[in-house]
Amino acid sequence: LKELSLSYIDAKNDISGDWKIIAGLASLDSLILDDFRDKNKPRPDEPEKPLFEGMVEQIPFPIKLDTIRISNSQIVYRELVPGNAKPGTLKFDQVSGEILNVISSDSLQTGAMTMSASAVFNGVAKMNMDINVPYGEKSFTLEARVHAFELSGINDILERMANVRVESGKLKEMVLHMNVSRYRSSNQLTFQYENLKLELLGVDHSKKKFKSA
Repeated sequence: LKELSLSYIDAKNDISGDWKIIAGLASLDSLILDDFRDKNKPRPDEPEKPLFEGMVEQIPFPIKLDTIRISNSQIVYRELVPGNAKPGTLKFDQVSGEILNVISSDSLQTGAMTMSASAVFNGVAKMNMDINVPYGEKSFTLEARVHAFELSGINDILERMANVRVESGKLKEMVLHMNVSRYRSSNQLTFQYENLKLELLGVDHSKKKFKSA
């Protein structure tokens, strides 16, 4: 992280001793977040994963921010699947966005936390996302939109993570709607494309001619 700054700091703020952060704006510039998962290793036993609201509540000190603003940032997710020596990589560059009404103490939570962000996916496609997290309901809604690009531009990812190769095809637009509660979700994915032709690959990345046809 290149820079973290707080603006419009409340008089109740305390950043010495027992932290308490109450401010109008937190700005994060040039954040780089790199995550890696090796699917050859079993997942450890772990407690139930929280949704967005639960993640905020687990911040180990009180926090109340009107706005978190992120700029010039990058998120990378790398995944090594069985049979591959190198991981597939999902990269989101030029990440910018805002998170509004971030409150860690449930006694102070009112309304909803909202997030909006934009990025460039693997250098080939612009995308944007909006998330709404109503406090006290353990749920969220999400809409993500990926704009037009040539699908062959992500063959490196598809081959390593899904054993699929694109011979030809253009994504015109992809839109994902999610409505998520604690134990279930309803989802709709709209995938508009043209001239799509795929090859299905074996573990050794050779073409499976019959299945591809």
